[in-house]
Amino acid sequence: MIDQFGTYPIPEPSSLHPIKEFGPQHLQREGLLNTGNICSHLSIVLCFHRLGLLEFLDEDLIVDNDWSAFLLQRILKALPSRNAFSIQNFCTAWNNNGKLPQLEAWDDISIVDALTTQLPFRGVNNIPALSKYYLRYTCPACGYVENNCNHRLFETVPTLTLLPGSIPISAERLLLQMMKDPVQTQTKCICGQAVVASWKTMPGKTTILFIARNTTGHEIARTRLIPRPPSTDGPGIMRKLVSVVNRRGDIRKGHYISYHMVGGKWFKNDDDRAMREVNHHPFTVLKEDVVMLCYLNKV
Repeated sequence: MIDQFGTYPIPEPSSLHPIKEFGPQHLQREGLLNTGNICSHLSIVLCFHRLGLLEFLDEDLIVDNDWSAFLLQRILKALPSRNAFSIQNFCTAWNNNGKLPQLEAWDDISIVDALTTQLPFRGVNNIPALSKYYLRYTCPACGYVENNCNHRLFETVPTLTLLPGSIPISAERLLLQMMKDPVQTQTKCICGQAVVASWKTMPGKTTILFIARNTTGHEIARTRLIPRPPSTDGPGIMRKLVSVVNRRGDIRKGHYISYHMVGGKWFKNDDDRAMREVNHHPFTVLKEDVVMLCYLNKV
């Protein structure tokens, strides 16, 4: 219902919280309102909900002036809601707090790394909420040993790049290719010496991956991802795929849709359209490109 200010306020907390095991009853069946080309933001929020990241938002770390974190917590507590509502207040609060990048209309889904990095997610029992990635090296010049060097381009959401014309590939192999790319591991020691590091991963309760497709400036890489069954052997960062964000459109403009797995079935959220079950894997949808993957891990 619209309030006196002409907005759709965040509803009261859902009676289904706390969510111990995500089931069909926890899906946001009425979607969320797209109040102005913010479909990427809506998709990210619904993925946060499916991943159960509300559990990891630390109330003690939501400081008085971080209104955006407080509003996101309210949004996640309100899901699932009986009616669609707006998350515009969260976007506005984020921007007013001076956080970068600013949340704007037509945003690319890559903003998810900034959101997961700057929001106060905490780990449980020394296990991070989101998988982390570090560089490690031994400097050949001074002998300094570094085991936990942050990557210069991301903190919690790696960018996996697809090139136009490449053959279908699994997300697992795409991540492995990134980790073998020497350009990704070039860094500098504290002494100033250029070094080539190796990767160190810390599996978290969840993993989010961004798939970059606008790589040439004038063409979208339409390469298909190959679905793989859930991983069951050993600790990993890509155990069970539970949410996928797809993009529909061309290089100039597009639209984001999210898919969520529950009970072996996929469900589709598209703005405030009624959620529906689909009988296909999100990787196989014609005229849609996979741009974000979300996993639950057993660690």
